[in-house]
Parts: sequence; C-alpha cells; structure tokens
Amino acid sequence: MKKTSPKKVLIVDDDFDIRLALAELLIGEGYKVATARDGQAGLCYLENEQELPCLVLLDMKMPVLNGYQFRNIQKNTKDISEVPVVFMSAEPKKLEKIDGQFLEKPFDLINVIKTVEKYSKKTVY
Repeated sequence: MKKTSPKKVLIVDDDFDIRLALAELLIGEGYKVATARDGQAGLCYLENEQELPCLVLLDMKMPVLNGYQFRNIQKNTKDISEVPVVFMSAEPKKLEKIDGQFLEKPFDLINVIKTVEKYSKKTVY
C-alpha cells in the first residue's frame, strides 16, 4: 500500500491559469503540488507516484476524462481509491450528484486554503 503525504496536493484541471494560480497559492502555504491537465493525466500520476497526495482538487469539465469519469475509475482502483477528492466547477447547479466536497469557481482563496488544510491533517497509510 502506498503512503500518503499530508502536505502534497494534486490539482487536475484543463485550464492552465487555474492550475498555476492554485499551485502558487498552495506552494505559498507550504504544500508540495503536482498538476495534471486532464483526468487521464491525473490518474496516471496517482497510479505511478510512490507517495500519494492528501487530496485531489478535481475540475468536473475536462477533455479526455472528465471529473465524473476520473472519480469513477479512481474509486475502483486499488491503492488510489482512498485519496480524497474535492470537486471544482463554475456551474455547481448543473452537476450531477457528487460524493464529496465542492469548491465553486471563481474561488474564494481563504476557502480553498481551509479546505486543503482540513484534508492535510488526515494521513492514510
């Protein structure tokens, strides 16, 4: 079983500017950050990384694999199924039912930090 790092976050979003802004914010708060441009790249990262992130910030609308597809595969894949996911979208009312916390775009930066801090305190081995 893979170890989870309490200070590492994976940001999965097809918008480069959003990935960059979130990464800079979290790095400034002392987190290690990895990014992926779509759901497929995010899954590859999780499957190949030895130390898992404490949290995935996941955009819902992306090419290749969207947030729903990513989460479905992730929940059914041994070793990565327990990594918590916080969903992100600019259109929360249009989302189908999701099984987790949600951040609305545009972001309230304080809320992003508080959300990540909540998950960084939980370490899974």
